[in-house]
Amino acid sequence: MKKTLIPLFVATLLLSGCSFSLGEETSNASSEADSLATTSSEDKPSEETPSEQPSVATSQTEAPKYKMYNGFSYPSEARYDVNANYVEFWSPDTKIMMEIEASPAIWKLMDQHGHIDSITTNDLYWPVTVTFDINGRKEVFEEVGMRRRGNSSRNYYFMDGDVVNTAFSFKLSFNELWDDEIYKNYGNNIYKSWTKTDPEWVIRDDREFLRDEEGRGHKKLDFKMYKTGDHSMINQQFAFSLFQKEGLIAQNSTLAAVKVKSGANESNMGVITINEPINKHLIRRYFSRAEAGGELYKVGWDGAGITHDHNKGNLRFEDYENNNLIIGEEDKFLPYEPRYDAKEYDDKLPHSEAHAKLINLMKVLKDNETKTPSEYIEAIEAVVDMPSFLNYAALAYLTGNQDDMRNNGNNYYIYFLPSNGKAHFIPYDYDWALGLGYNDDGGLSMANLSPFHSKLQGNNRNEQDNRLFMYTIIDSQDGMYNIETNKAWQNAYYNRIQAVVASDFFSKETFNDLFNKYKDNYDALTFTLNGNNHEVTNGFQSTNLFSEYYDLITQSLRNNPPA
Repeated sequence: MKKTLIPLFVATLLLSGCSFSLGEETSNASSEADSLATTSSEDKPSEETPSEQPSVATSQTEAPKYKMYNGFSYPSEARYDVNANYVEFWSPDTKIMMEIEASPAIWKLMDQHGHIDSITTNDLYWPVTVTFDINGRKEVFEEVGMRRRGNSSRNYYFMDGDVVNTAFSFKLSFNELWDDEIYKNYGNNIYKSWTKTDPEWVIRDDREFLRDEEGRGHKKLDFKMYKTGDHSMINQQFAFSLFQKEGLIAQNSTLAAVKVKSGANESNMGVITINEPINKHLIRRYFSRAEAGGELYKVGWDGAGITHDHNKGNLRFEDYENNNLIIGEEDKFLPYEPRYDAKEYDDKLPHSEAHAKLINLMKVLKDNETKTPSEYIEAIEAVVDMPSFLNYAALAYLTGNQDDMRNNGNNYYIYFLPSNGKAHFIPYDYDWALGLGYNDDGGLSMANLSPFHSKLQGNNRNEQDNRLFMYTIIDSQDGMYNIETNKAWQNAYYNRIQAVVASDFFSKETFNDLFNKYKDNYDALTFTLNGNNHEVTNGFQSTNLFSEYYDLITQSLRNNPPA
Protein backbone atom coordinates (compact mmCIF):
# COMPACT_ATOMS: atom_id res chain seq x y z
CA MET A 1 0.00 0.00 0.00
CA LYS A 2 1.32 3.43 -0.94
CA LYS A 3 2.00 5.96 1.76
CA THR A 4 0.02 9.16 1.92
CA LEU A 5 1.87 11.92 0.12
CA ILE A 6 2.11 15.26 1.86
CA PRO A 7 3.71 17.86 -0.44
CA LEU A 8 7.22 18.71 0.71
CA PHE A 9 7.92 22.42 0.98
CA VAL A 10 11.38 23.82 0.59
CA ALA A 11 11.87 25.16 4.08
CA THR A 12 14.74 27.46 3.24
CA LEU A 13 12.48 29.38 0.86
CA LEU A 14 9.38 29.14 3.07
CA LEU A 15 7.21 28.95 0.01
CA SER A 16 7.88 26.34 -2.65
CA GLY A 17 4.52 24.71 -1.88
CA CYS A 18 3.66 21.41 -3.50
CA SER A 19 7.36 20.84 -4.14
CA PHE A 20 7.82 17.18 -4.90
CA SER A 21 10.81 15.02 -4.11
CA LEU A 22 13.01 14.25 -7.08
CA GLY A 23 13.78 10.56 -7.30
CA GLU A 24 14.82 8.08 -9.98
CA GLU A 25 12.27 6.67 -12.40
CA THR A 26 10.83 3.45 -11.04
CA SER A 27 8.75 2.25 -13.99
CA ASN A 28 9.42 -1.17 -15.47
CA ALA A 29 9.94 -2.10 -19.08
CA SER A 30 6.80 -2.02 -21.17
CA SER A 31 4.88 -5.22 -21.68
CA GLU A 32 3.69 -6.31 -25.11
CA ALA A 33 0.11 -5.49 -24.17
CA ASP A 34 0.81 -1.80 -23.72
CA SER A 35 3.29 -1.25 -26.51
CA LEU A 36 3.11 -0.20 -30.11
CA ALA A 37 2.81 -2.54 -33.02
CA THR A 38 6.06 -2.75 -34.99
CA THR A 39 4.70 -0.95 -38.01
CA SER A 40 7.29 0.36 -40.44
CA SER A 41 7.42 4.05 -41.27
CA GLU A 42 6.21 3.21 -44.76
CA ASP A 43 3.06 1.45 -43.61
CA LYS A 44 -0.12 3.44 -44.14
CA PRO A 45 -2.99 3.58 -41.65
CA SER A 46 -5.61 0.95 -42.28
CA GLU A 47 -8.65 -0.54 -40.65
CA GLU A 48 -6.64 -3.70 -40.10
CA THR A 49 -4.34 -2.08 -37.52
CA PRO A 50 -6.63 -0.69 -34.81
CA SER A 51 -5.45 -0.29 -31.25
CA GLU A 52 -7.51 -0.82 -28.11
CA GLN A 53 -4.57 -0.79 -25.65
CA PRO A 54 -2.29 2.01 -26.87
CA SER A 55 1.08 3.31 -25.77
CA VAL A 56 4.26 4.47 -27.41
CA ALA A 57 6.83 1.69 -27.15
CA THR A 58 7.62 -0.95 -29.75
CA SER A 59 6.42 -4.43 -28.90
CA GLN A 60 9.95 -5.81 -28.88
CA THR A 61 12.09 -3.15 -27.24
CA GLU A 62 11.71 -0.83 -24.31
CA ALA A 63 11.27 2.84 -25.11
CA PRO A 64 14.45 4.96 -24.89
CA LYS A 65 15.34 6.24 -21.45
CA TYR A 66 14.07 9.77 -21.78
CA LYS A 67 14.07 12.11 -18.80
CA MET A 68 11.91 15.09 -17.98
CA TYR A 69 13.54 18.07 -19.66
CA ASN A 70 13.37 20.18 -16.50
CA GLY A 71 14.84 17.46 -14.26
CA PHE A 72 11.55 16.89 -12.46
CA SER A 73 10.57 13.44 -11.20
CA TYR A 74 7.08 12.53 -10.12
CA PRO A 75 6.59 11.49 -6.48
CA SER A 76 7.18 7.79 -5.84
CA GLU A 77 4.18 7.82 -3.50
CA ALA A 78 1.79 9.01 -6.22
CA ARG A 79 -1.21 6.86 -7.07
CA TYR A 80 -0.16 6.68 -10.75
CA ASP A 81 3.36 5.76 -11.75
CA VAL A 82 4.98 7.51 -14.69
CA ASN A 83 6.62 5.12 -17.12
CA ALA A 84 9.20 5.57 -19.87
CA ASN A 85 6.58 5.84 -22.61
CA TYR A 86 4.91 8.75 -20.86
CA VAL A 87 8.17 10.63 -20.34
CA GLU A 88 9.23 9.99 -23.93
CA PHE A 89 5.99 11.35 -25.38
CA TRP A 90 6.26 14.66 -23.50
CA SER A 91 9.99 15.08 -24.16
CA PRO A 92 11.12 17.93 -26.48
CA ASP A 93 13.52 15.42 -28.05
CA THR A 94 10.58 13.35 -29.30
CA LYS A 95 9.21 13.90 -32.80
CA ILE A 96 5.45 13.38 -33.08
CA MET A 97 3.67 13.16 -36.44
CA MET A 98 -0.09 12.77 -36.60
CA GLU A 99 -2.72 12.12 -39.24
CA ILE A 100 -6.43 12.49 -38.52
CA GLU A 101 -8.85 11.04 -41.03
CA ALA A 102 -12.62 11.16 -41.44
CA SER A 103 -15.22 11.46 -44.16
CA PRO A 104 -16.24 14.95 -45.34
CA ALA A 105 -19.64 14.31 -43.70
CA ILE A 106 -18.01 13.85 -40.28
CA TRP A 107 -15.84 16.95 -40.65
CA LYS A 108 -18.91 18.98 -41.60
CA LEU A 109 -20.78 17.76 -38.53
CA MET A 110 -17.81 18.71 -36.35
CA ASP A 111 -17.64 22.10 -38.04
CA GLN A 112 -21.34 22.87 -37.68
CA HIS A 113 -21.91 21.57 -34.16
CA GLY A 114 -18.63 22.90 -32.77
CA HIS A 115 -19.45 26.48 -33.76
CA ILE A 116 -20.46 28.93 -31.04
CA ASP A 117 -23.88 29.30 -32.69
CA SER A 118 -24.52 25.64 -31.84
CA ILE A 119 -23.51 25.85 -28.19
CA THR A 120 -25.80 23.04 -27.01
CA THR A 121 -23.94 20.56 -29.24
CA ASN A 122 -20.40 21.94 -28.78
CA ASP A 123 -19.34 19.00 -26.62
CA LEU A 124 -20.43 16.26 -29.01
CA TYR A 125 -17.56 14.08 -30.21
CA TRP A 126 -17.25 12.85 -33.79
CA PRO A 127 -15.47 9.61 -34.84
CA VAL A 128 -12.12 9.93 -36.59
CA THR A 129 -9.14 7.66 -37.23
CA VAL A 130 -5.92 8.92 -35.67
CA THR A 131 -2.42 7.75 -36.54
CA PHE A 132 0.46 8.65 -34.23
CA ASP A 133 4.05 8.40 -35.44
CA ILE A 134 6.25 8.81 -32.37
CA ASN A 135 9.97 8.75 -33.12
CA GLY A 136 9.21 6.61 -36.16
CA ARG A 137 6.93 4.10 -34.41
CA LYS A 138 3.30 4.11 -35.53
CA GLU A 139 0.02 3.41 -33.82
CA VAL A 140 -3.48 3.65 -35.28
CA PHE A 141 -6.62 4.38 -33.26
CA GLU A 142 -9.99 3.93 -34.88
CA GLU A 143 -13.15 5.69 -33.73
CA VAL A 144 -11.43 8.31 -31.60
CA GLY A 145 -13.75 11.09 -30.49
CA MET A 146 -12.83 14.55 -31.75
CA ARG A 147 -14.41 17.97 -31.19
CA ARG A 148 -13.47 21.61 -31.30
CA ARG A 149 -12.30 23.24 -28.08
CA GLY A 150 -11.58 26.77 -26.91
CA ASN A 151 -13.52 29.97 -27.45
CA SER A 152 -11.33 31.20 -30.30
CA SER A 153 -11.82 28.04 -32.37
CA ARG A 154 -15.60 28.19 -32.15
CA ASN A 155 -16.04 31.61 -33.74
CA TYR A 156 -15.59 30.54 -37.38
CA TYR A 157 -16.15 27.61 -39.75
CA PHE A 158 -13.18 25.55 -40.88
CA MET A 159 -14.64 23.68 -43.88
CA ASP A 160 -14.53 24.86 -47.50
CA GLY A 161 -16.68 22.36 -49.35
CA ASP A 162 -15.16 18.97 -48.55
CA VAL A 163 -11.80 20.41 -47.49
CA VAL A 164 -10.53 21.40 -44.02
CA ASN A 165 -9.01 24.78 -44.89
CA THR A 166 -8.60 26.48 -41.50
CA ALA A 167 -6.71 25.39 -38.40
CA PHE A 168 -8.58 25.04 -35.11
CA SER A 169 -7.99 23.80 -31.59
CA PHE A 170 -9.50 20.45 -30.65
CA LYS A 171 -9.77 17.65 -28.11
CA LEU A 172 -9.35 13.92 -28.68
CA SER A 173 -11.17 11.34 -26.56
CA PHE A 174 -9.90 7.77 -26.79
CA ASN A 175 -12.76 6.07 -24.94
CA GLU A 176 -15.78 7.67 -26.61
CA LEU A 177 -18.78 5.29 -26.76
CA TRP A 178 -21.41 7.10 -28.88
CA ASP A 179 -24.18 5.33 -26.99
CA ASP A 180 -26.07 8.51 -26.07
CA GLU A 181 -29.45 8.83 -27.77
CA ILE A 182 -28.54 12.23 -29.19
CA TYR A 183 -26.18 10.62 -31.71
CA LYS A 184 -29.16 8.97 -33.42
CA ASN A 185 -29.90 12.39 -34.90
CA TYR A 186 -26.80 12.56 -37.07
CA GLY A 187 -26.76 9.43 -39.24
CA ASN A 188 -23.40 8.25 -40.60
CA ASN A 189 -23.68 5.17 -38.34
CA ILE A 190 -22.38 7.21 -35.39
CA TYR A 191 -24.78 5.92 -32.74
CA LYS A 192 -23.87 2.58 -31.11
CA SER A 193 -26.42 0.42 -29.35
CA TRP A 194 -23.90 -1.49 -27.23
CA THR A 195 -24.18 -1.58 -23.43
CA LYS A 196 -21.95 -2.13 -20.41
CA THR A 197 -22.56 -5.87 -20.68
CA ASP A 198 -20.93 -6.05 -24.12
CA PRO A 199 -17.21 -6.97 -24.07
CA GLU A 200 -16.57 -4.48 -26.89
CA TRP A 201 -18.11 -1.68 -24.79
CA VAL A 202 -15.81 -2.53 -21.88
CA ILE A 203 -12.73 -2.56 -24.09
CA ARG A 204 -13.58 0.80 -25.61
CA ASP A 205 -14.51 2.36 -22.28
CA ASP A 206 -11.11 1.33 -20.91
CA ARG A 207 -9.11 2.45 -23.95
CA GLU A 208 -6.39 5.00 -23.16
CA PHE A 209 -3.42 6.59 -24.86
CA LEU A 210 0.03 5.96 -23.31
CA ARG A 211 -1.46 3.08 -21.35
CA ASP A 212 0.96 1.64 -18.80
CA GLU A 213 1.26 -1.83 -17.31
CA GLU A 214 -1.54 -1.09 -14.86
CA GLY A 215 -3.87 0.29 -17.52
CA ARG A 216 -3.34 3.95 -16.73
CA GLY A 217 -2.88 6.51 -19.45
CA HIS A 218 -4.65 9.42 -21.11
CA LYS A 219 -8.32 9.15 -21.98
CA LYS A 220 -8.12 12.60 -23.59
CA LEU A 221 -5.58 14.99 -25.11
CA ASP A 222 -5.91 18.71 -25.84
CA PHE A 223 -4.58 20.31 -29.03
CA LYS A 224 -4.10 24.04 -29.46
CA MET A 225 -3.39 25.96 -32.65
CA TYR A 226 -1.11 29.01 -32.72
CA LYS A 227 -3.23 32.17 -32.60
CA THR A 228 -1.00 34.50 -30.60
CA GLY A 229 1.93 35.26 -32.89
CA ASP A 230 4.38 33.18 -30.85
CA HIS A 231 7.47 33.31 -33.06
CA SER A 232 9.27 30.87 -30.80
CA MET A 233 6.45 28.27 -30.86
CA ILE A 234 7.42 27.19 -27.31
CA ASN A 235 5.91 29.67 -24.84
CA GLN A 236 3.48 27.13 -23.38
CA GLN A 237 6.06 24.35 -23.28
CA PHE A 238 8.52 26.57 -21.42
CA ALA A 239 5.97 28.02 -19.00
CA PHE A 240 4.45 24.69 -17.93
CA SER A 241 7.89 23.11 -17.62
CA LEU A 242 8.93 26.01 -15.36
CA PHE A 243 5.83 25.65 -13.17
CA GLN A 244 6.44 21.93 -12.80
CA LYS A 245 10.14 22.25 -12.05
CA GLU A 246 9.46 24.86 -9.37
CA GLY A 247 7.01 22.67 -7.46
CA LEU A 248 3.53 23.33 -8.83
CA ILE A 249 1.01 20.83 -10.13
CA ALA A 250 1.30 21.44 -13.87
CA GLN A 251 0.32 19.81 -17.13
CA ASN A 252 2.92 18.66 -19.64
CA SER A 253 3.03 20.29 -23.06
CA THR A 254 4.75 19.40 -26.33
CA LEU A 255 4.43 19.82 -30.10
CA ALA A 256 3.24 17.68 -33.00
CA ALA A 257 2.98 18.03 -36.77
CA VAL A 258 -0.62 17.36 -37.80
CA LYS A 259 -2.24 16.53 -41.13
CA VAL A 260 -5.96 15.98 -41.59
CA LYS A 261 -7.73 14.06 -44.34
CA SER A 262 -11.30 14.71 -45.40
CA GLY A 263 -11.97 11.82 -47.73
CA ALA A 264 -9.29 12.14 -50.42
CA ASN A 265 -8.52 15.76 -49.49
CA GLU A 266 -5.44 16.26 -47.32
CA SER A 267 -4.75 19.46 -45.38
CA ASN A 268 -1.68 20.38 -43.38
CA MET A 269 -2.29 22.04 -40.01
CA GLY A 270 1.43 22.42 -39.48
CA VAL A 271 2.84 22.25 -35.95
CA ILE A 272 0.45 22.61 -33.03
CA THR A 273 0.65 22.29 -29.26
CA ILE A 274 -0.45 19.18 -27.35
CA ASN A 275 -1.40 19.85 -23.73
CA GLU A 276 -1.98 17.23 -21.06
CA PRO A 277 -5.52 17.69 -19.70
CA ILE A 278 -5.93 18.83 -16.11
CA ASN A 279 -8.13 16.16 -14.57
CA LYS A 280 -8.11 13.41 -11.96
CA HIS A 281 -5.49 11.47 -13.93
CA LEU A 282 -3.05 14.38 -13.71
CA ILE A 283 -3.75 14.77 -9.98
CA ARG A 284 -3.06 11.06 -9.46
CA ARG A 285 0.44 11.51 -10.88
CA TYR A 286 1.22 14.00 -8.12
CA PHE A 287 -0.55 12.61 -5.04
CA SER A 288 -1.11 9.34 -3.22
CA ARG A 289 -4.41 7.48 -3.39
CA ALA A 290 -5.53 9.11 -0.14
CA GLU A 291 -4.66 12.61 -1.35
CA ALA A 292 -5.74 12.29 -5.00
CA GLY A 293 -9.47 12.20 -4.32
CA GLY A 294 -10.08 15.88 -3.64
CA GLU A 295 -12.39 18.36 -5.36
CA LEU A 296 -11.13 19.95 -8.58
CA TYR A 297 -12.54 23.10 -10.22
CA LYS A 298 -11.79 24.85 -13.48
CA VAL A 299 -12.18 28.60 -12.97
CA GLY A 300 -12.89 31.33 -15.50
CA TRP A 301 -15.54 33.67 -16.81
CA ASP A 302 -19.05 32.24 -16.69
CA GLY A 303 -21.36 32.01 -19.67
CA ALA A 304 -24.67 30.45 -20.60
CA GLY A 305 -27.08 29.56 -17.81
CA ILE A 306 -25.87 32.21 -15.35
CA THR A 307 -28.63 34.74 -14.78
CA HIS A 308 -26.56 37.78 -13.80
CA ASP A 309 -23.77 39.78 -15.38
CA HIS A 310 -21.04 37.79 -17.12
CA ASN A 311 -18.10 37.89 -14.71
CA LYS A 312 -14.77 36.36 -13.71
CA GLY A 313 -13.59 33.82 -11.16
CA ASN A 314 -12.45 36.22 -8.44
CA LEU A 315 -13.42 34.16 -5.35
CA ARG A 316 -15.98 36.71 -4.15
CA PHE A 317 -18.40 35.23 -1.64
CA GLU A 318 -20.94 37.96 -2.48
CA ASP A 319 -21.24 36.60 -6.01
CA TYR A 320 -22.01 33.12 -4.69
CA GLU A 321 -24.62 34.52 -2.31
CA ASN A 322 -26.20 36.36 -5.21
CA ASN A 323 -26.34 33.23 -7.38
CA ASN A 324 -25.09 29.84 -6.22
CA LEU A 325 -25.19 28.58 -9.82
CA ILE A 326 -21.79 30.14 -10.41
CA ILE A 327 -20.54 26.85 -8.90
CA GLY A 328 -21.53 23.63 -10.64
CA GLU A 329 -20.71 21.09 -13.32
CA GLU A 330 -20.68 22.48 -16.85
CA ASP A 331 -23.30 21.08 -19.22
CA LYS A 332 -23.34 22.61 -22.68
CA PHE A 333 -26.44 20.61 -23.59
CA LEU A 334 -28.56 22.82 -21.27
CA PRO A 335 -26.53 25.10 -21.82
CA TYR A 336 -24.83 25.83 -18.49
CA GLU A 337 -21.33 27.29 -18.15
CA PRO A 338 -20.56 28.08 -14.50
CA ARG A 339 -17.73 30.29 -13.32
CA TYR A 340 -16.41 27.48 -11.10
CA ASP A 341 -16.78 24.34 -13.21
CA ALA A 342 -16.73 21.30 -10.91
CA LYS A 343 -14.54 18.63 -12.52
CA GLU A 344 -14.19 16.31 -9.53
CA TYR A 345 -16.68 16.33 -6.63
CA ASP A 346 -19.32 14.17 -4.95
CA ASP A 347 -22.41 14.71 -7.10
CA LYS A 348 -24.56 12.71 -4.69
CA LEU A 349 -24.37 15.43 -2.04
CA PRO A 350 -26.53 18.56 -1.87
CA HIS A 351 -24.99 21.55 -3.63
CA SER A 352 -23.81 23.33 -0.48
CA GLU A 353 -22.16 20.17 0.86
CA ALA A 354 -20.65 19.03 -2.42
CA HIS A 355 -18.88 22.38 -2.86
CA ALA A 356 -18.38 23.21 0.82
CA LYS A 357 -14.60 23.72 0.60
CA LEU A 358 -14.81 26.20 -2.25
CA ILE A 359 -17.70 28.08 -0.64
CA ASN A 360 -15.82 28.21 2.65
CA LEU A 361 -12.69 29.51 0.92
CA MET A 362 -14.70 32.43 -0.46
CA LYS A 363 -16.38 33.07 2.88
CA VAL A 364 -13.14 33.06 4.87
CA LEU A 365 -11.58 35.55 2.46
CA LYS A 366 -14.54 37.87 2.99
CA ASP A 367 -15.01 37.38 6.73
CA ASN A 368 -11.44 38.32 7.66
CA GLU A 369 -11.53 41.84 6.28
CA THR A 370 -10.73 44.57 8.84
CA LYS A 371 -8.60 42.13 10.88
CA THR A 372 -4.87 42.46 11.42
CA PRO A 373 -2.49 39.84 9.98
CA SER A 374 -1.97 38.28 13.39
CA GLU A 375 -5.73 37.90 13.68
CA TYR A 376 -6.38 36.43 10.22
CA ILE A 377 -3.27 34.35 9.42
CA GLU A 378 -4.57 31.15 11.00
CA ALA A 379 -7.95 31.40 9.25
CA ILE A 380 -6.46 32.07 5.79
CA GLU A 381 -3.84 29.36 6.14
CA ALA A 382 -6.57 26.89 7.09
CA VAL A 383 -8.15 27.21 3.62
CA VAL A 384 -5.17 28.05 1.37
CA ASP A 385 -1.90 26.14 1.15
CA MET A 386 0.06 29.37 1.50
CA PRO A 387 3.53 28.18 0.43
CA SER A 388 1.98 26.71 -2.72
CA PHE A 389 -0.05 29.84 -3.46
CA LEU A 390 2.90 32.20 -3.02
CA ASN A 391 4.92 29.95 -5.31
CA TYR A 392 2.09 30.03 -7.87
CA ALA A 393 1.79 33.82 -7.63
CA ALA A 394 5.55 34.30 -8.01
CA LEU A 395 5.75 32.12 -11.10
CA ALA A 396 2.64 33.73 -12.56
CA TYR A 397 4.22 37.17 -12.17
CA LEU A 398 7.41 36.04 -13.91
CA THR A 399 5.54 34.50 -16.85
CA GLY A 400 3.29 37.53 -17.38
CA ASN A 401 -0.04 36.07 -18.53
CA GLN A 402 -2.65 38.86 -18.74
CA ASP A 403 -5.41 36.23 -18.99
CA ASP A 404 -4.68 34.41 -15.72
CA MET A 405 -6.10 34.35 -12.19
CA ARG A 406 -4.49 37.60 -11.03
CA ASN A 407 -4.95 39.64 -14.20
CA ASN A 408 -8.35 38.47 -15.45
CA GLY A 409 -9.87 36.04 -12.92
CA ASN A 410 -9.45 33.36 -15.56
CA ASN A 411 -7.60 30.21 -16.62
CA TYR A 412 -6.77 28.43 -13.41
CA TYR A 413 -7.81 25.33 -11.50
CA ILE A 414 -8.29 24.87 -7.76
CA TYR A 415 -7.57 21.51 -6.14
CA PHE A 416 -8.55 20.87 -2.52
CA LEU A 417 -6.34 18.38 -0.71
CA PRO A 418 -8.53 15.83 1.13
CA SER A 419 -6.41 15.61 4.29
CA ASN A 420 -6.60 19.29 5.23
CA GLY A 421 -9.04 20.89 2.78
CA LYS A 422 -6.50 23.47 1.65
CA ALA A 423 -6.60 24.97 -1.85
CA HIS A 424 -3.81 24.45 -4.38
CA PHE A 425 -3.83 26.57 -7.54
CA ILE A 426 -2.95 25.11 -10.94
CA PRO A 427 -1.98 27.27 -13.96
CA TYR A 428 -3.78 26.78 -17.27
CA ASP A 429 -3.80 28.22 -20.82
CA TYR A 430 -0.52 30.10 -21.19
CA ASP A 431 -0.48 31.14 -24.84
CA TRP A 432 -0.85 34.84 -23.83
CA ALA A 433 2.35 35.03 -21.78
CA LEU A 434 6.08 35.74 -21.84
CA GLY A 435 5.72 38.90 -23.91
CA LEU A 436 2.56 38.04 -25.85
CA GLY A 437 -0.72 39.83 -25.17
CA TYR A 438 -4.13 40.35 -26.73
CA ASN A 439 -4.04 44.13 -26.26
CA ASP A 440 -1.65 46.87 -25.17
CA ASP A 441 -2.15 46.04 -21.49
CA GLY A 442 -0.54 42.64 -22.06
CA GLY A 443 2.58 41.54 -23.88
CA LEU A 444 5.71 43.43 -22.93
CA SER A 445 3.62 45.75 -20.76
CA MET A 446 3.38 42.87 -18.29
CA ALA A 447 7.16 42.91 -17.93
CA ASN A 448 7.14 46.56 -16.87
CA LEU A 449 4.84 45.95 -13.91
CA SER A 450 5.84 45.91 -10.28
CA PRO A 451 5.51 42.51 -8.58
CA PHE A 452 2.92 44.25 -6.39
CA HIS A 453 0.80 45.79 -9.14
CA SER A 454 -2.91 46.14 -8.35
CA LYS A 455 -4.59 46.27 -11.77
CA LEU A 456 -6.44 43.62 -13.76
CA GLN A 457 -4.26 43.80 -16.87
CA GLY A 458 -6.59 41.53 -18.81
CA ASN A 459 -9.75 43.36 -17.77
CA ASN A 460 -9.30 47.02 -18.77
CA ARG A 461 -6.89 47.60 -15.88
CA ASN A 462 -9.73 47.65 -13.39
CA GLU A 463 -8.81 47.38 -9.72
CA GLN A 464 -7.99 43.92 -8.39
CA ASP A 465 -11.05 42.42 -6.71
CA ASN A 466 -9.70 39.04 -5.59
CA ARG A 467 -9.18 39.33 -1.84
CA LEU A 468 -6.55 36.60 -1.75
CA PHE A 469 -4.10 38.88 -3.55
CA MET A 470 -4.87 41.67 -1.08
CA TYR A 471 -4.03 39.53 1.94
CA THR A 472 -0.80 38.29 0.40
CA ILE A 473 0.70 40.66 -2.17
CA ILE A 474 -1.12 43.90 -3.00
CA ASP A 475 -1.41 46.75 -0.54
CA SER A 476 -2.70 49.39 -2.99
CA GLN A 477 -6.42 48.75 -2.79
CA ASP A 478 -8.13 52.09 -3.52
CA GLY A 479 -10.74 51.49 -0.85
CA MET A 480 -12.34 48.44 -2.47
CA TYR A 481 -11.60 46.25 0.55
CA ASN A 482 -10.37 46.97 4.04
CA ILE A 483 -7.56 44.41 4.14
CA GLU A 484 -4.12 44.85 5.67
CA THR A 485 -1.54 42.96 3.63
CA ASN A 486 0.57 40.45 5.53
CA LYS A 487 4.13 41.71 5.01
CA ALA A 488 5.62 38.32 5.82
CA TRP A 489 3.68 36.72 2.97
CA GLN A 490 4.50 39.64 0.69
CA ASN A 491 8.22 39.33 1.41
CA ALA A 492 8.11 35.55 0.94
CA TYR A 493 6.45 36.04 -2.45
CA TYR A 494 9.12 38.53 -3.53
CA ASN A 495 11.92 36.28 -2.29
CA ARG A 496 10.44 33.39 -4.23
CA ILE A 497 10.51 35.42 -7.44
CA GLN A 498 14.14 36.27 -6.80
CA ALA A 499 15.00 32.62 -6.18
CA VAL A 500 13.45 31.53 -9.49
CA VAL A 501 15.26 34.28 -11.40
CA ALA A 502 18.53 33.20 -9.77
CA SER A 503 18.01 29.59 -10.89
CA ASP A 504 19.33 28.18 -14.16
CA PHE A 505 15.96 27.27 -15.66
CA PHE A 506 14.28 30.69 -15.94
CA SER A 507 16.89 32.01 -18.35
CA LYS A 508 17.52 32.92 -21.96
CA GLU A 509 19.87 29.96 -22.23
CA THR A 510 17.21 27.43 -21.23
CA PHE A 511 14.59 29.05 -23.45
CA ASN A 512 16.94 28.98 -26.44
CA ASP A 513 17.92 25.38 -25.77
CA LEU A 514 14.27 24.30 -25.67
CA PHE A 515 13.58 26.32 -28.81
CA ASN A 516 16.41 24.59 -30.69
CA LYS A 517 15.28 21.12 -29.63
CA TYR A 518 11.80 21.66 -31.04
CA LYS A 519 13.10 23.50 -34.09
CA ASP A 520 15.39 20.59 -34.96
CA ASN A 521 12.39 18.26 -35.04
CA TYR A 522 9.72 20.46 -36.61
CA ASP A 523 11.22 23.40 -38.50
CA ALA A 524 10.53 21.83 -41.90
CA LEU A 525 6.98 20.86 -40.89
CA THR A 526 5.51 24.23 -39.95
CA PHE A 527 2.67 25.41 -42.14
CA THR A 528 -0.34 27.70 -42.10
CA LEU A 529 -3.51 26.59 -43.85
CA ASN A 530 -4.57 28.79 -46.76
CA GLY A 531 -7.33 31.25 -45.96
CA ASN A 532 -6.80 30.98 -42.22
CA ASN A 533 -6.83 34.40 -40.60
CA HIS A 534 -7.11 32.99 -37.08
CA GLU A 535 -3.71 31.33 -36.86
CA VAL A 536 -1.20 34.17 -36.83
CA THR A 537 2.04 32.27 -37.21
CA ASN A 538 3.43 28.78 -37.60
CA GLY A 539 7.19 28.80 -37.72
CA PHE A 540 10.28 28.79 -35.50
CA GLN A 541 11.30 32.36 -36.27
CA SER A 542 13.19 33.59 -33.20
CA THR A 543 13.42 33.87 -29.42
CA ASN A 544 13.93 37.63 -29.49
CA LEU A 545 10.64 38.40 -27.77
CA PHE A 546 11.46 36.23 -24.77
CA SER A 547 14.90 37.80 -24.55
CA GLU A 548 13.38 41.29 -24.44
CA TYR A 549 10.72 40.16 -21.97
CA TYR A 550 13.32 38.58 -19.69
CA ASP A 551 15.41 41.75 -19.56
CA LEU A 552 12.38 43.89 -18.73
CA ILE A 553 10.86 41.61 -16.07
CA THR A 554 14.15 41.15 -14.22
CA GLN A 555 14.70 44.92 -14.30
CA SER A 556 11.19 45.49 -12.89
CA LEU A 557 11.97 43.05 -10.10
CA ARG A 558 15.14 44.94 -9.17
CA ASN A 559 13.38 48.30 -9.31
CA ASN A 560 10.41 47.33 -7.14
CA PRO A 561 11.38 45.66 -3.85
CA PRO A 562 8.79 45.40 -1.07
CA ALA A 563 8.05 48.69 0.66
